[in-house]
Amino acid sequence: MGLRQSLTIFERMSAEDPSWVLLRSSNAWWILAFLQDAFEESREQELPKIYVRLEGLIGELRAAGRLGDSDTSARHYVREWVRYGWVREESDKIMPTDAFETAIRFATSMNKKQRDSGASAGHLSVVQSMAASLAIELSPNIEQKRTQYQAQIAELELKLSELDAGLEKRLSPARHREGVRNLYKQAMLLSRDFSLIHDDHIDMDREMRRRIAEEGGGRGVAMQARLEGEQALSASESGQAFEGFYDLLSNSIRADEFNDRLLTICQYTPDEYLSPEQKKALTRLQRNLNQESQRVFTRRKTINQNFRAFLEAGVGGEKHRMDELFEEFSSVSQQLFDHGVRGGVDTGYTPSTGKMERTTPLSGRAQGPESVIDTSSYTVAATGGEITDELAAKLRGVNQTKIARRLATLLDQHGPMSISDVAEKQPITRGLEEALTYIRIALKYQAPLLEGEDIIEFSNGDRRYLGYFPRYWFSRDIMPVNSDEILI
Repeated sequence: MGLRQSLTIFERMSAEDPSWVLLRSSNAWWILAFLQDAFEESREQELPKIYVRLEGLIGELRAAGRLGDSDTSARHYVREWVRYGWVREESDKIMPTDAFETAIRFATSMNKKQRDSGASAGHLSVVQSMAASLAIELSPNIEQKRTQYQAQIAELELKLSELDAGLEKRLSPARHREGVRNLYKQAMLLSRDFSLIHDDHIDMDREMRRRIAEEGGGRGVAMQARLEGEQALSASESGQAFEGFYDLLSNSIRADEFNDRLLTICQYTPDEYLSPEQKKALTRLQRNLNQESQRVFTRRKTINQNFRAFLEAGVGGEKHRMDELFEEFSSVSQQLFDHGVRGGVDTGYTPSTGKMERTTPLSGRAQGPESVIDTSSYTVAATGGEITDELAAKLRGVNQTKIARRLATLLDQHGPMSISDVAEKQPITRGLEEALTYIRIALKYQAPLLEGEDIIEFSNGDRRYLGYFPRYWFSRDIMPVNSDEILI
């Protein structure tokens, strides 16, 4: 890799890589400390608890003069962390991402008290053992493999004979320390592999949507893209790590042996080699991986449901119809060109636009003036305040998904608001159907229903209306973080 190429790569990474962005942030020191402490017990935390703990921390830092801003709330900080990809939000819970894991490992490695020597006898022994094992597996020479296996058997028999004779060789303190620390580092990387599985699922879902939107096609194209994506995931390093752990869980004997070995290692390891927190993390490794695997299945189910809604929304079909329309335009243009018609020539033809009107002989009758309507005896009828599923299902005149995503953008910019507040920021011009779309959004994402009514002004063409609607309270927290997942 040349200097110019390295400059380009590192410049892009410094601006786009979430881990790099976190490390060069002015608040990186307390963000890393807070998230490391928050995820120490569990990698999945309730959002309300995180808000309370974070408000307490930023209050202490501001009182001590260690935090520059004065009005940023805990909710705003968490939303920023989700947007930058440092944590992931799902179902009112947050969990760390691979970007945070990478940043915290780098920051921890810079601590001299926790830094290991990179060139020790223990590391050299591990490298030699791995090289010998890999060389045997890769060698095509059968006799060489046989010789190596017999040497290993002889070495094991010698160790057994020494045990029978009462001789026991123990690891040196240096080898013991390096061995357990290497084990801890590799064990902590397993959770990172499971996080990568989720990121790979998101990338696969995004790629399938792009293919369907660009290439058109129906469920056949979607199924082919799904199968290709699943095969690529299985072949990836994170996918193989997940499948290996799934095989371990499927064998209860192997799973129990694995857990017992971790307990034994922690039992005979002094605290100066591994801290009590690190030992606790090792003993809970299998339980944490069980929870991570369950989250992987839950996220995969959610992604599949959103992808199914994406297909039912007919994006691929719309692209196919647009392609057919453009092909028809191209054919007509070619025919005009073949007949000598060039662009920019005035044909004298004025196409009719607007609303079509038809008249009949009866429409020409002279009509008398309308009498003035007396409305003094009229009373305002109160609405029921509820929208039935039958009425909501008939809303097909407007692009409801587009309205929902536009609502999410408004909530990001202006914070929580009611339907009347939304109408002030973004006037409703498509009539009753557009107005009722906000009710459908509220019902889908379970927006809180407040007391009273919302008086909403909306229009449809030249006519303006005034409607009384239930007072729903929208907030960005009730809608998916990724706008591509907002589908109505």
